[in-house]
Amino acid sequence: MPITKDQLRIGGSVVLGVLATVAVARLVYGAPSDDPAVVLPPVLTIESDDPSVPEVETAAQVIDRLESGDLDLVGVMTLSGSDQEFDEFEATIGRTPDIIQLSIGWELDDFDPSVLTRITDRGALPSISWEPWDFRPDIADQPDYALARILDGEYDDYIDEWANGLASTEQPVILRFGHEANGDWYPWAEARNGNSSGEFVATWRYLHDRFTQAGADNVIWMWSPNVNPRGKWPMTGVFPGDDYIDLVGLVGYWGHFGETPTEVGTFESVFGGSVDEIRSMTAKPILISETAASDEGGFKAEWIEEFLIEVGARPDIVGFVWFEANKEDDWRVGSTPDSLASFLEGLTQPAFDR
Repeated sequence: MPITKDQLRIGGSVVLGVLATVAVARLVYGAPSDDPAVVLPPVLTIESDDPSVPEVETAAQVIDRLESGDLDLVGVMTLSGSDQEFDEFEATIGRTPDIIQLSIGWELDDFDPSVLTRITDRGALPSISWEPWDFRPDIADQPDYALARILDGEYDDYIDEWANGLASTEQPVILRFGHEANGDWYPWAEARNGNSSGEFVATWRYLHDRFTQAGADNVIWMWSPNVNPRGKWPMTGVFPGDDYIDLVGLVGYWGHFGETPTEVGTFESVFGGSVDEIRSMTAKPILISETAASDEGGFKAEWIEEFLIEVGARPDIVGFVWFEANKEDDWRVGSTPDSLASFLEGLTQPAFDR
């Protein structure tokens, strides 16, 4: 199946790209030969004599492992999702990332198990950005995908196809429905497309309930809001509730400034207020599910250094996914020798060390 395009909202600009993150080491973990093999990154399945380190095979055990607070996952998003890009990133940083995140648009993408096996064959935990829209018109107002139509049951066959398909794999998989719904640049945002207040949460719970009925207990539900700079994009109204999520995936970038910065930004300036807002609602683990930094002004290396220190030091933040692309800006970790050196040094911290 071809990977669909996604839109990234980065500092007020839309960047068209194909989202993918990849890990390239394989580990098949402990499933009988006549059952589907469960494949996870080695960092999640590490053997330990310490009884406080949980064994990992099911989705619930993945969450338990993340909640242990002693590790951080490293992911990468590339522009086209090609194996060449994955290989180049691995060569650049000298290690294998842990998560693959792919975008699935409802208009074009039926369930296909190869979407997962393409990821698990590399030894990664799959993450699916599940997007109710047709990406091709590049517009946020798409009445066919108004949230009310999902709630009215018009897409039940499609939803059940994915719920039953994912359940049949028995493979832990992150499902990231309707990311950045607190913004106004996607059809599933309550601020667009004729949607009404409360409909995103109702839709999320509707999907969750149908997946539960299908027995898809291998799905890890990741709620993924955009950061809320200066209170512009509040999250509270689109929070599905603790009983309906397993993980928070926070989106935030340092870039597209309007004016060239004269000093480096901080983790606190990009994520701090948003983390506090999330913590007022839930104690679930946080994955920085999309991030990168611009070198406009010459501060990228410093930003990366502080970002990785902060992520590594915070037990409730369980990793990040880097947008590794030269698009609109050169977001790649190796866009300068100094930025690459900062990235590599950051990954030597105990939380990231493999």
